Amino acid sequence: MFLLKFYVGFNKTVCKEGCKLLTLTVDTPKSEPFVSDLEVFFSNQLSILYEQLKNNLFGFKQTPFKKRLVIVYGPAMQTWLTLKMAQDPDLGIAAGIEFLYLNQAFETLIHYFQLKNEKIPSILELSLAIEKELLTVLQDYHRLSDEEQQDWLTLIYYLKLNSKQVGENLKLTRKMEKRLTGLSYHLAKIFQEYGKYAYSLVSKWEKSEHRGWQSRLWKSLFGGNQGWTYWTKAFQKTLKFFPECEVHFFSISFISKAEFQFLSKLANVAPIYYYLLSPCAVFWSDIRSDNETRYLQTYWQQKLGSKASQVLQLEELLRDRNPLLANFGKLGREMAYQIEESQATTHAGYILPSHVSELNDEIFFQEDLFLKESLQPLTLLHAIQADILMMRNPEGKPPFNFERKDDSIQLHIAPSIRREIQILYHNLLKLFEKDSTLQPNDIIVMAPQISDYVPYIQSVFGLEESQLDFQILDLGMQAQSEIVQGFFQLIRLSESRWEVSELLQLFGHRLFQRCHQLTQSDYYLIQEWIQQAGIRWGEDWLHRNELLQRHHCEKEMVDSSSVGTWNFGLTRLLLGLTTVVKSADSHSFDSIPCEGIDFSQAELMERWIRLLHSLRDDLSPLHDRSQMCMEEWSCYLSCLLDTYFKCEFEDSQSIADYEELKSQFKLLGDSAKTFKETKFSFQTIKFHLNNLLQQRGITYRESHLQTIRFCSMMPLRSIPAKVIAVLGMQEGAFPRAGYHTSLNLMVGQDNLDYNPNSTDYDRYLFLEALQSVTDVFIVSYQGYTYQDSKVLQPSLIIEEFFTYLDKYYLIQNKKISEQCVSKHPFDAFDVSYFKPNSILNNYSQFDYRIAEQYYQTHKTPSHRLLKQFILSNYSLEDILPSHTVIDLKTLNTLVRSPVKFYLNRGLDIYLEGYEDRIIKNQEELGLSALNKYQLKQFALKEPFEKVMQIADKEGKLPLGMFKTVATKRFKDEIDEVHQRLYKHGINPSELFQIEFCTSCSEPCQIQKDQWLLPALQLNYSDQYQISIIGKLPFVSKKGLVVLSQGSGFSDAWKAWPQFLLFNYATTFNIEAIERNLILSKSSEVKKAFFKDSIPYLKHLINYYALSMRNFSPLFPDWIPSLIEGDEQAIQNYMKQVFSNSFGAFLNQELRWVFNKDHLPCPKILIESWQEIGKQLAGDLIQLWYPPKKKKGEDA
Repeated sequence: MFLLKFYVGFNKTVCKEGCKLLTLTVDTPKSEPFVSDLEVFFSNQLSILYEQLKNNLFGFKQTPFKKRLVIVYGPAMQTWLTLKMAQDPDLGIAAGIEFLYLNQAFETLIHYFQLKNEKIPSILELSLAIEKELLTVLQDYHRLSDEEQQDWLTLIYYLKLNSKQVGENLKLTRKMEKRLTGLSYHLAKIFQEYGKYAYSLVSKWEKSEHRGWQSRLWKSLFGGNQGWTYWTKAFQKTLKFFPECEVHFFSISFISKAEFQFLSKLANVAPIYYYLLSPCAVFWSDIRSDNETRYLQTYWQQKLGSKASQVLQLEELLRDRNPLLANFGKLGREMAYQIEESQATTHAGYILPSHVSELNDEIFFQEDLFLKESLQPLTLLHAIQADILMMRNPEGKPPFNFERKDDSIQLHIAPSIRREIQILYHNLLKLFEKDSTLQPNDIIVMAPQISDYVPYIQSVFGLEESQLDFQILDLGMQAQSEIVQGFFQLIRLSESRWEVSELLQLFGHRLFQRCHQLTQSDYYLIQEWIQQAGIRWGEDWLHRNELLQRHHCEKEMVDSSSVGTWNFGLTRLLLGLTTVVKSADSHSFDSIPCEGIDFSQAELMERWIRLLHSLRDDLSPLHDRSQMCMEEWSCYLSCLLDTYFKCEFEDSQSIADYEELKSQFKLLGDSAKTFKETKFSFQTIKFHLNNLLQQRGITYRESHLQTIRFCSMMPLRSIPAKVIAVLGMQEGAFPRAGYHTSLNLMVGQDNLDYNPNSTDYDRYLFLEALQSVTDVFIVSYQGYTYQDSKVLQPSLIIEEFFTYLDKYYLIQNKKISEQCVSKHPFDAFDVSYFKPNSILNNYSQFDYRIAEQYYQTHKTPSHRLLKQFILSNYSLEDILPSHTVIDLKTLNTLVRSPVKFYLNRGLDIYLEGYEDRIIKNQEELGLSALNKYQLKQFALKEPFEKVMQIADKEGKLPLGMFKTVATKRFKDEIDEVHQRLYKHGINPSELFQIEFCTSCSEPCQIQKDQWLLPALQLNYSDQYQISIIGKLPFVSKKGLVVLSQGSGFSDAWKAWPQFLLFNYATTFNIEAIERNLILSKSSEVKKAFFKDSIPYLKHLINYYALSMRNFSPLFPDWIPSLIEGDEQAIQNYMKQVFSNSFGAFLNQELRWVFNKDHLPCPKILIESWQEIGKQLAGDLIQLWYPPKKKKGEDA
């Protein structure tokens, strides 16, 4: 048995596998009350480091009153350690431990161990101070010396200012304010890095009159009266003796050189322990990556010659390395170098499964390496981990061949981000099937930015039939917190145009509604009011001009009209509530009242209008460029939150989010204590509040503990797991691109401490994930772009990784890329998933059923609401009860669109078009079809100027030049109709209306142009009758006038119910009326070919009843072809439903009920409906529109 030596203080069992206990031989602890050197513990497994931490925290020499600080990178590691201690049978109660996150650790240590503390500013404090200093420079620019002005000139140019714009009367535009705030924040991050990594640079600035605006800014921040210092300077101060406190840095893979030196110094006054997850068990700080190797070789070859003995020795030394460790491990290598160069006492203990000895390498017999007995065969994953840990260089050796199939490392190429999650789900199910001991909390899934995957994770893992529970970490508050999202909707209003959609979004927010006691039905009613009043954007026309000038300099509205503004719409609504005058009679008003407003809605309308005015007033400091100090802004934001939102007290997450948001306001208020009186604009406040909330991570399903954990790939996150999956490994997404700027003076400087960039972090993160996983390592990426489906390549890291695997390993004598890489099809139901012995996994019954249907030779046609136009006969009495009253409007709908009629009346289905669904924020550029039709009805007999005046006051006309164009076009159309009417001998002003109603028993002329007649009674028997009511809006002595789009059969059929009712009206002899149909687009008058319209009306009512139980094909355009029995014509009409070509037969309802690939049979249609078509329209076609005789036919 091999012995693993640790400095732990007492003998202890560190791991258990089956019935075999692995016992450690330990050294005797030192007798001093604290160690004089930093103690560093190395291992490749967190479980071993945990045992060391446990023994140092709870050993027999510990006292209950000792302060014990455990420093971890973030919440994930704290949760892992806490759970580990809670489940540890040796501990019982683990108390008296204080966890600190790395970002607050060194400030806390300085506070504990230094006699006098100077303030180290946060990025927020530093950013605000920089913005204050820069504003001061810009205002005092002309009072500076020539040399100082020359230094600051670069900054002035960056802000796109010139020397004339700066000075006491400095006025920054909103864009300049944004640019200044962004620059200040960016400089704050750079200055923090200076204070951590560039002491040699900033110390020169402090010791001499070094020129440059950054030097001057640095000295004004850290050399003034603010009492501020920076990290490297703070670390040099004298420390006080504090042995009652011990500090444990757990699994933090990298800290800066200055921080590490501070810990070494701190170890002289208190016990300091550092537990490092090390990817390599041997000396490795002198190895170099491929890029570094090429650079060194080129440099020395040019200096000494390619054949020099020193160069040859260098090349041999550079080759003696493991490529993965060299290329991915730069961050860890720099940390290892710091430890090697220090006086730290190091202790190492590494574990590998015993089957790695199959690699036949003597390097596995090391003093600090323990080979844990394993009965399982060697896997590719363990082989790679052993290569990295022992820095094994397989160069020059034949590839190692695995005789068995191995899936411990997998690469999956997904066609889309959603499919990537689906593929992961099924691969995890496969692992559970193979390993009954695997638990959901043994699995970690990481992605470069997990927020990009949230909706897809929820839609796959969150389904009711999902077998896997999950939890999502590292979600920003703005993306997930309901109250934060609502609050930002509120403050965005200040910069918006007050568009309808933005206000409705706020009014639809659940916590906003809760605060103002609004229900969802109230919300829908408010939305209806807004649409009815024609509100688009802007409070009034002055507000519109202000917005346009703000964003477009001197531009103003082309029209000074308030049409479409909130004031315009609210005025119309209030008039509608308080007046009874109809819109046609209210042309003398400044605004036309909205009709149909119920007085019972007055209380809601009052609350709503009060709320709108309150919003406008309360948000004014956000858009009028008010400036306040940070404490005042903090108070103001808290008041806004309390005024407009009320958290759900039954929901602990809602309360927590509310309190967290309030704490961020307080943090803003406390961030300018050293310059309390300095005032800032809201641009600055919003920028920093947004950054603070992005950094505040929350967890989705936080209470779900024993679940699969999804998280972002964050630096220094090395939590062990049986299965680790990394998503989104495509080119451009990982490694994440760093931000390089010329403002950073560390670039190109020598003698500065190592400052890792984002690529260094990401490469090492991938290495840590590879080392932390014990069983299966899954990698996936999207193989195609979302927008244009172009092929995406894998990340350079993945290419390097699999190049290494292909070069040095085989599985069953095949390359790793042939055995471990799976390219998935676009569809989850693809046949490749369900073939016998398929390497692709899919456990979805739903996908299997789809595949069964999709790949069947004889498929069941996909669902369609309308299969055939088959007629089912019913008696009239079965459908329409006696004394049913039918409105002429429904008859008009029936003849125009029988399918729409059946959906509405028969199935109670009402389809909304796109135009009906969208909330309109913009003015129309022309008259809409609906508005044009309504205005035509009005303009047919009313003066054109009056009609357009009312239309303008109702907000139906476009603005500016578009209004002129639309008005002219509309006038031309009305003039054309009038000219036709005059040709028929009809004066438009003499048109009158006839209305049939049940309350009237005899003809009555209630106005000069309006007659009331009794409802038409259709008597079928003594006990059964049907009544018809409705209006005929345009009647003349020459006949019935109908606004039409053409002059053919289709237009006559659409007017047929009106014409039949009109003929019945002539029987009352109220005027000397001719029985003619006059279509507005026709120069020909159609004379009635019958004496009595009742038989035709009865046919129409019978058809009405049938159409309440059947889909009818009697569309105006189809009827002639149907009567003629022209199957091909009917087939063409049905195909045109799905055509987007000009002139095609378009019908929204038919498109919805048809299946494009399985249209109804024209033959069945004609057989079922031809007789009814002849009965209804046969005479009309024969006598008004007789078919043209074909050549060769007899006269």
